[in-house]
Amino acid sequence: MSQHAIEDLVEDSIRLVDACALPKADKQAWVHGLLRVQALYDTSLTWFRMDEILIGLDVLSRTAAPPETEAVDGWQTGEDETGYLRVDENGAFVYRLLDETSPVPLPGVFVETMQLAFDNKAFPLVHDWYGLLVNGWWDGTLDTSLGFPDGFESLVADANMKRARSLADRTARRVDPDPDRDEDLTVPDLQEALSLAADPEQEACLRYLLSPGSSAATLRRDFAMAMARKARGNDFIIDRLEQAFSRLGWTRVPDTDTDRWLWILDVDGHRRFAHFQLHPELKLLMCELGIEHALMLRWQQRTASTEFHNVHFYRIGTVFLPEELGQGKRIHAFGGWKFDIAGSERTLEATLKQIESAIPMMVQAYFDFIDDTFQERYFRTTPDQLLSVLLDGEIIPEDVLFDSPQAVLLAFAMHARDRGNLTLADDCVRKLEKRMQDRPRKSAYDIQYVEPFVRRWQSGDRNAPMPPVLHAKLALHLQRLA
Repeated sequence: MSQHAIEDLVEDSIRLVDACALPKADKQAWVHGLLRVQALYDTSLTWFRMDEILIGLDVLSRTAAPPETEAVDGWQTGEDETGYLRVDENGAFVYRLLDETSPVPLPGVFVETMQLAFDNKAFPLVHDWYGLLVNGWWDGTLDTSLGFPDGFESLVADANMKRARSLADRTARRVDPDPDRDEDLTVPDLQEALSLAADPEQEACLRYLLSPGSSAATLRRDFAMAMARKARGNDFIIDRLEQAFSRLGWTRVPDTDTDRWLWILDVDGHRRFAHFQLHPELKLLMCELGIEHALMLRWQQRTASTEFHNVHFYRIGTVFLPEELGQGKRIHAFGGWKFDIAGSERTLEATLKQIESAIPMMVQAYFDFIDDTFQERYFRTTPDQLLSVLLDGEIIPEDVLFDSPQAVLLAFAMHARDRGNLTLADDCVRKLEKRMQDRPRKSAYDIQYVEPFVRRWQSGDRNAPMPPVLHAKLALHLQRLA
């Protein structure tokens, strides 16, 4: 869906630039910059709203189409360049965007357009450009590759952001609220934005952008205090969890992520995992328990790892607590525990005390469940029955274990191979291949793992290692590597 409000904003701004008293070369560079901003978004071709202005500034060229050209509007691609053919009452013409001679950095395009609008008392235009700036910075459209700052200190130090913020502050009382203003151009509500902030630094950035009347010194002080609270909260988490897991013989795996902690324990060839992650924006401390199962490690022909995305099964830990604990007032709606890093020490301590006492029950219940479920009787059902539950069931029972059809088919293929049932094993691999072929686009998992495995299997190598088990954690890992 085209973002028409951005198209209108750019058009209005180009008309304002064209009307100002600047040399033609400066206007040309400025208008090119405005069109580059528009090109970042899902917008339509808007040259013909203001083609005479663009042509007059040598931003756009117009030449008569060759006589043999089919007189139908649309893009025309030649050997060296691309143009747009447009047919009107005057004939058929090819329009081309000319090259920029002196590109203006995009941060400068934003702030200079805001300044021009302010000088011309076009205050709604100032507001809309600031809304686009804040929203674009927040959603990552306007990133460091385009010259925009990243992080609180660089944001505060950036001259363009300072000017934009000042203009927004001077304009705020001159623009009436408009419930119909497009969301791309609406300056976000501070409190609503803060509720979605991922961490104290993003919160500080949003405060800087959305409360332009606040001094940088005050915001720096508040940011330092928030980071200190976060560090204190993290120390609480590590200390209490480490005490609980060390008593059970678990070992913590070092991690550079300050909001993520992982413990492991080896039992009878299996590797057990306890993965905790703090989600400040949700006020949530999540616990996920997982396992690299000895049988599947043998099928994969590898040793146990220390990466949670390599587990074969995992689930949210609180699901396996007794009902009076698993549904208590401290349990978050998403599972895990309610945990506000900005809360009082007393509240944090009380929550961590409950978590510490819950850990032995939780890990015992989950790994007993895995031991009881993933046995020989698991394979007495058919892969088609499990696939039906996975693909068609509204609620997936915990004892299905696997989260993806690929994992079910691979596990049953390996098990059938070990039992000498090559008919079933080959059938599972054929279904695995068909699922891959039926998708309109192959995933990174298909390309990296499924295709090579199927190729080896079908060439007669049924001893090929089983690929990693596909679930959300592995999919996210592959996405980050892409």
